[in-house]
Amino acid sequence: MPDRCADQPALNANAPLIDPGDNVAVALAEIAAGSAVIVSSVASLEAGEPIPFAHKIAVRRIPSGEAVLKYGVPIAFATRDIPAGAWVHEHNAKSYFVAKKEAQGP
Repeated sequence: MPDRCADQPALNANAPLIDPGDNVAVALAEIAAGSAVIVSSVASLEAGEPIPFAHKIAVRRIPSGEAVLKYGVPIAFATRDIPAGAWVHEHNAKSYFVAKKEAQGP
């Protein structure tokens, strides 16, 4: 992914980056597996699986343990390797908020 691609919005983006440093984009509509995912005027990729409306898609590989970045901040960590084009959700990422609450106990 090119640096600063979020600074060049595409009118036809179907999963724009919110911040140029993000490693996930947000689907503006359901995206079918194999479909083009347009994140900016200079960057696109292929959806490796169906991506539900308003869910996250990895715009690059996210190794296990690495932060999931949205809004330019870490919101979760990958619980396994996540390939570019994959749906990012609770099956492959864990929210920092949830992990903190679980560590605190009841």
